[in-house]
Amino acid sequence: MSTIVTAQELTNLLREPDGCAVLDVRLAEDFAGEHLPAAVNQCVFEVVFLTELEQKGIRKDHPVCVYGAAEDSQESIMAAEKLERAGYTQTEVRPLFAARRQDAGQVIE
Repeated sequence: MSTIVTAQELTNLLREPDGCAVLDVRLAEDFAGEHLPAAVNQCVFEVVFLTELEQKGIRKDHPVCVYGAAEDSQESIMAAEKLERAGYTQTEVRPLFAARRQDAGQVIE
């Protein structure tokens, strides 16, 4: 089951040795504009969403932190649901991208 993590919790997860894969599920154009370091982009609205994740090395048995465009955006929630149905067992949802990422010391690229 997915859980929503705070900016600080995400920062802590990223500091762990095995950490988590950071998955940006926004459009490629948005990702190109700015994104969190080490994030992998795969738009949740693409039919090949799950297939592309496997090709990009996102493993089902490894924690995945998902984030979308904003607090009122449903893309990260939709992505977490798709991941869970596909057998990803350790999904963390981070629905906020633009808001408060600097609060936890997140640098954007």
